[in-house]
Parts: sequence; C-alpha cells; structure tokens
Amino acid sequence: MGQGGVLYPDLAGDQCKDAEVAQIFQRRGKCKRMANTEKSTPKRFYGNSEATIDDKGRILVDKKNRDRLGRDFIAALTPTGCLALYPLDMWEAKVEDMLSYDSMNQGREHYTRLMLNHVADELNFDGQGRFVLPYKIKLKAGLAKDIVLNGAGDRLEIWDKEEFDKYDLSPYEYGVERWKKIDKAYRMMKGVGELRY
Repeated sequence: MGQGGVLYPDLAGDQCKDAEVAQIFQRRGKCKRMANTEKSTPKRFYGNSEATIDDKGRILVDKKNRDRLGRDFIAALTPTGCLALYPLDMWEAKVEDMLSYDSMNQGREHYTRLMLNHVADELNFDGQGRFVLPYKIKLKAGLAKDIVLNGAGDRLEIWDKEEFDKYDLSPYEYGVERWKKIDKAYRMMKGVGELRY
C-alpha cells in the first residue's frame, strides 16, 4: 500500500499486491516490473542498406532494425509512395491521433481513408529474421526484387531501389501528386490553411 492508503503494484516482484489493482494494471500492461515508470524514448531508425524480396515476398531485415520494430509491426504506404514499417505502439499512437478528430470532420474522413487503406498489420519475423510482405501492398508501392531499407527516425522505409535513386536525385519533385492529396486532407483535418504549390 502506498502513501495515503493508495494501492500500488509490487515494484519488487512480478505480482501486484491487490487483486483488483492487479487486474487494472494487467489490462494496462503494467503489472510486470514497474520500477521505472517514466516512458522511455524508442530507439530510432538510421542509415540505409540494400536488400532483396525473394520469390515468396520475404524480406530479410538486420537484427538491429528487427529489435527496433519489435515482435509485431505494420507496413503502410507513405505520402511519398514508399512503404514504412512502424513498431506497433508507434503506429497505434499515430492512428489514435487521427481518430481523435471529430468523425464529421471532412478532412479526417479523407485523411484516414488515404492513410489507412494501404496498410498491412500483424506482421512479424520468422526465425531467420524475415517477414512476408503481402503482395497487394508490395504492388501498390511498386516494389521489385531489389530494394533499399532506409532509416527515417520513427520508421524504417522500404523503397524500390530504382525509385529510391530517382527520389535521391530530386526529392522535392518525387511523388508530389500523391503527397499533395494527402497534405490537403491533413490540413483540412487540422483546420489549417492550404499550402500553395
């Protein structure tokens, strides 16, 4: 029992002291070892490397990036047109932010439709460090056999190698039509003015 009669989880062990409090903390995923209650900053994604997609749609990811993606992760088509892999908790926070706007907000309707319709969830790695990229999203991102895994801070991007080279040559022109549509919906949702292109 904490100060003032407030019950706390047992910081020394794996069990909470009170059954009712234990259920609350278990639902929140906090019943195991709560010695450090401050939220830690997630590890970021940096650098890039070349990889391939095999005939079964599998991609081998290095251990460092596998650890940062975690057990379950998602792949989403970005405004630029490449794919982005997000750790599940980071993606869920992005979705929560989108859905925090009123459902009658027209910008929210367009933005969520554009951002959530090309997403593959419940992805995970096999014992050899590979994951299967669903064919439909692979096709939408225009991925061939040779790809680039590009660290971009909060996400690990997957680019077709030829497309990444094109982006690298002229980043401000690449994928601008798709980006404009999504940016317009985002600004409508947030209630801010449109950019002049």
